[in-house]
Amino acid sequence: MPAEGAGIPVRATSAAVAVRAGVSRATVSQILNGRAHLFAPSTVDKVTAAAEELDYRPSVAARALVTGHSDIAVLVVPYVTFGPHLQAIIDDLADRLSTIGLLLVVEFVRHDVTPLLRLVDQLRPALVIDLAALSPRQRDALRHSGAVVPGGEYARDEVGALQVRHLVERGAVRVDYALLADSRDDAYGPARVRAAQDECARLGLPAPRVLRIRADVEAAEDALRSLAVDSGPTAIACYNDDIGSVLVTAAGRLGLRVPGDLSVIGMDDSLTSRVCVPALTTITMDLAGAVDVTFELVRAALDNKPHGTGEVEAIDFAPLLTLIQRAST
Repeated sequence: MPAEGAGIPVRATSAAVAVRAGVSRATVSQILNGRAHLFAPSTVDKVTAAAEELDYRPSVAARALVTGHSDIAVLVVPYVTFGPHLQAIIDDLADRLSTIGLLLVVEFVRHDVTPLLRLVDQLRPALVIDLAALSPRQRDALRHSGAVVPGGEYARDEVGALQVRHLVERGAVRVDYALLADSRDDAYGPARVRAAQDECARLGLPAPRVLRIRADVEAAEDALRSLAVDSGPTAIACYNDDIGSVLVTAAGRLGLRVPGDLSVIGMDDSLTSRVCVPALTTITMDLAGAVDVTFELVRAALDNKPHGTGEVEAIDFAPLLTLIQRAST
């Protein structure tokens, strides 16, 4: 049981473990921080038993001083509106990392990575995992600070290109792009727009007009009026299903036929894409596969850690994307 004082639990110390086990504090530190192989099994057993009895947990700072790094993995996430799929990836990755003894800490970053560099300096994490939040220069800055960053740069976001190809296959002669307008950063939207622009150029279509729409029906109605959708068939690729669903709803309120007057495709295969009327065509990503890719990069980086940065290979999630055809296209 943990030590107590004045009715308030007091965190056990390595000194208390040393007294209980009958060994030195240095021995406790070495055994509980990954160097048990240097000691006799009987000594290791006494120390681990004493630590369990006292509910002793080595501090992150102390472990970092002994080993040069903590048992923490920092996941760098862009400062975006949080959806259930991103949450699922984080939860699954946390579970996977726990199987190799790592605790996941999530850090949201914006343009200035100074707070992240300070966090890395203080925690000395085993590695820093970038969820497409950092620029190449920022990743280099982390590696220069001594952090292990798995993988190389992210391959081009193919969502926009896949959306355009589908809409063209369904008869679109013009494709516009709708982004989410809110107070948070838009870390993924610009890459999807660029992919859509490139695909439109390749197919000989006009450059997409880019809309920023709040996730409410009135804003979507205003956007559709600005496009003069009633003047001819229009197709809109959307950053996510929230935008796609409000556009479909707004079209119905304006008397537009979906997909006759307006074709819409989203991204994420969220609940809203399934329950809006008509149901929204969308793209889904194999989330378990995305975690598998990330975890394998983590393992490769840890295996090569003595060399500094591990294997630096491109991170490409395009093979994990699947189109789901529904009634909006």
